[in-house]
Amino acid sequence: MMIQPSRIYSILPIFVIIAACYPSAARIVEAEQRMFDCTVLQIASMPARGEPVTPHQNVCKKNNDESYINLDGNINEFFSKASSSPFEMGWTQLSIPTSLLIDGMHLNLDDPRASETVVISRRHSRRIGHRTGTWNVLAVRVIDSTGDSPTKSKRQLGTDIFDDSFNLANSAHACSKGQLRFRAATGDAVVNGVIDVRLSKSMNSYRNDYEVRNEALSLIPKDLSAVNDYTFTILVLPDSSKDYLSGAKAWLPGKVSWFRDMYGSDPTYLLHELGHNLGHGHSGYGQYNDYGDPTCTMGGGGYSNGANDDIGKMCFNAAKVSQKEIVIT
Repeated sequence: MMIQPSRIYSILPIFVIIAACYPSAARIVEAEQRMFDCTVLQIASMPARGEPVTPHQNVCKKNNDESYINLDGNINEFFSKASSSPFEMGWTQLSIPTSLLIDGMHLNLDDPRASETVVISRRHSRRIGHRTGTWNVLAVRVIDSTGDSPTKSKRQLGTDIFDDSFNLANSAHACSKGQLRFRAATGDAVVNGVIDVRLSKSMNSYRNDYEVRNEALSLIPKDLSAVNDYTFTILVLPDSSKDYLSGAKAWLPGKVSWFRDMYGSDPTYLLHELGHNLGHGHSGYGQYNDYGDPTCTMGGGGYSNGANDDIGKMCFNAAKVSQKEIVIT
């Protein structure tokens, strides 16, 4: 029997109401399966002189993006349970259901659901010889909306990083026997490897260094004539960032490091943080002696006294030098 047109019209609103009240199964599945894809890294911290050591922060960072989530809980136990593959910073990737995220920024690795639903894989990327090659470095003086800026001018900061008698460039060159070279980035907007960027707010208006870092990076000119090609970025913040930045931090591994004021012109802090970018952890032992090796710039050795940044020369120890390859994300 054929349905009369009038009956069709009376049935259609019912279907419309049902469709509005009940999303399609495909949409429900899509929402349930929304994933945060990222690479496991650390944010390595180096305290200001006289301040307590803070542990590295385990995070999972989006590729080619500064967005990340914090990995809370026992990371080693999580990977021993959830994966038979070796866990390696910069190589291990996670695909995390967003339904597991706490406040959108944290994943509790001790939650049994994490080991059941997080997908673990290994990234496919080229490796680099971390003791070889020439790498362009861009230093960025971060100035807030009130004009609060790092102590050193562009020219002074560039001299401290690249040109004076003890600096990041000649330290890396000497420690690698000439195989690892950092040189100043160039461009129309660059003075001796350094540019200025101006933030939209005062420094004390930001909640953390994450917000400052992201905005500062977004302000770097994308025009290649203004800033030529470079690999590593050093951000130098005013001293007023001390509420959320002690001495310095860096991605481990990665391409960005950020410093509080004068620590950004100290070659021992610079080589230490660039060492983290190159994949080096601290040189020490155990949970409470992260800097226990006084023979290595990644440990407790070589720090200048703050008044004179041209003393305290120190290289990577033998264990670090033997690490021949690392991925830079």
